[in-house]
Amino acid sequence: MTEERFLANIDKNRTWFWSAVELLGLSFYFVWANQYFEYPPPKRDILLMLDNSESLIIVAGIAVAVIVWSIWNFDNLHANQIMPGLLVSALLVYTTAFILRDIDLGNISLATIYSTGLVLRATHEALRVPELRMVKKRIKAIDDKGRGAVSLCQTQF
Repeated sequence: MTEERFLANIDKNRTWFWSAVELLGLSFYFVWANQYFEYPPPKRDILLMLDNSESLIIVAGIAVAVIVWSIWNFDNLHANQIMPGLLVSALLVYTTAFILRDIDLGNISLATIYSTGLVLRATHEALRVPELRMVKKRIKAIDDKGRGAVSLCQTQF
């Protein structure tokens, strides 16, 4: 791969690249924080599962896969739809966990605010992809044809 193509892929997928780097940083933070969801009580078993090493390896694997996809920009097996979906799903799971922890503690943490911003940004970017815009145009065209047919039927009677 040439350097120009590499830089073009990074420029094209920069939002996904940096979102994946942030998700990788989040998984490293959980390793460093060591049992983030365990203290203080009440403990929820589902939150403790998210703090296990297996879950963190899965999250780090998702982040690395999205980084690789954003750098090389491959489109095998619908990777353009799967990789953003995986990233948004992982971020959404941890944002929900942060919200549950904050409900238990009775305050809002910086982690919740940060992860909510990441989810909103990633979701916004996912909704801007060209494939989705093309589907929206098709749906609108079908909807416009349907409305035209309905209005035509209404005027005939």
